[in-house]
Amino acid sequence: MNGEEKPKRSRWKLLFIIPAVLFLVLMCALVLVFGIMFLTSVPQDSPSGFMFRTEADMQAIISALRGYHREYEIYPASGKVGLDAAIDHMNRTVVYLPSGPPKDAWGREFTYTNHTDYGKPGVPAFKDPAAGDYYNPDSYQLYSLGIDGKIGSDEADQSRDNINNWLPKRVWRKHYKELTRQRKQD
Repeated sequence: MNGEEKPKRSRWKLLFIIPAVLFLVLMCALVLVFGIMFLTSVPQDSPSGFMFRTEADMQAIISALRGYHREYEIYPASGKVGLDAAIDHMNRTVVYLPSGPPKDAWGREFTYTNHTDYGKPGVPAFKDPAAGDYYNPDSYQLYSLGIDGKIGSDEADQSRDNINNWLPKRVWRKHYKELTRQRKQD
């Protein structure tokens, strides 16, 4: 009797293992196919590719600024000095960005302004034209000058390619999508 029970158990195991393995293979194939489709749809040297890289680098800096703020309950000083301080603070516990703050995808420094410096002469900070107050009045402004390398102005059309930390809808993406589409047509 014991000899007859073993084959039944083996069959039941196979009935569970085979579908599970097929499911895993199918899932891996789908991830691979969709991953290849995504990677080939946004070439790294396209305007959209540069934008996504800049957004990712900006998120790394934002994480460092948040960590600094959690520790000291203030944001670091404006400019490269402040960004260096935030990155150095993160690097004390883990090698986060060993080369310091990254540059944007066009090779330019990110612009960082602590809220305590808004309105000071020569300090770049954007105002919300609708509200009449600075964006992020209690924290900081961090942005890339974007593809054209120009600061623009408070008017959305003048700074539409600037990638920043205060517009949650990421309105610049429409502009970069259009630039990428135009490039594909050329």
